[in-house]
Amino acid sequence: MRKPRFGISKIVAVFCYLVLVSFAAGARRPTSNFVERLDGGDAQTIVVYGTSLTAGGQWTKQVAAVLKARFGDKAVLKNAASSGKDSNWGVENIEARVFPHKPDVLFIEFGMNDAIHERSTSLETAKHNLETMIARTLTEFPDCEIILMSMNPDLKHLILNRPKQSRPHLAQYYAMYSEMAAERGLQHIDLHAAWTAFLGEDVEKAAKHIPDGVHPNGLGCKTVVTPAILTAIGVEHRPDDIPIWPDPPKKKPRQNRQDSFKVES
Repeated sequence: MRKPRFGISKIVAVFCYLVLVSFAAGARRPTSNFVERLDGGDAQTIVVYGTSLTAGGQWTKQVAAVLKARFGDKAVLKNAASSGKDSNWGVENIEARVFPHKPDVLFIEFGMNDAIHERSTSLETAKHNLETMIARTLTEFPDCEIILMSMNPDLKHLILNRPKQSRPHLAQYYAMYSEMAAERGLQHIDLHAAWTAFLGEDVEKAAKHIPDGVHPNGLGCKTVVTPAILTAIGVEHRPDDIPIWPDPPKKKPRQNRQDSFKVES
């Protein structure tokens, strides 16, 4: 009788899962402060602030669901993000959007939209805006934990066959977030590295998880974003712990995609 064998695709999938969460979890501390406080029985308000990747990304609901399953009503997640916004908007609206929630922890991500070439938000301006948001938050809430996030790569030009990339220097903006976190002793969750490890140079795989090239769908969040975040903040989980909801209907991507790509690093 032949012995049953695991399919190569399943082995590869498990390996990729372990690799991608280890990339994003490369922070200096194994557990975020707010998770330690939740473990200790304290209620915590988690506020997420950024672009459409946060405003509409399923990862926020998925993380909230996993935290609720573990900590009950002590973990409350508030989404203060807004689609299409950059760090200029972030500075102008942080008091109105974030402060009323009295955050115990604040996740910030604006690198994706700051890097849009047509917006002319320089790296220096983006850095100044990030510093301002951090400073204002800590002035108002000195005990608030701040977690910076580098999100996914921009693959729209490849998946949708666009003539040029709208964020040619995105990796530099993400690197600035990493450097800022290191300088200030903050946690940095590097989802860009997690996506790079997961996708390799497979455009078909990218299209399955980031159909429009910019916004990960529910599957992309469940497979890459949410497990990487949970691992980084120190919340043990299994893939089945992460729920997924139907994605809103979107236009089908144009064909004639490239067969492979290389993410800027």
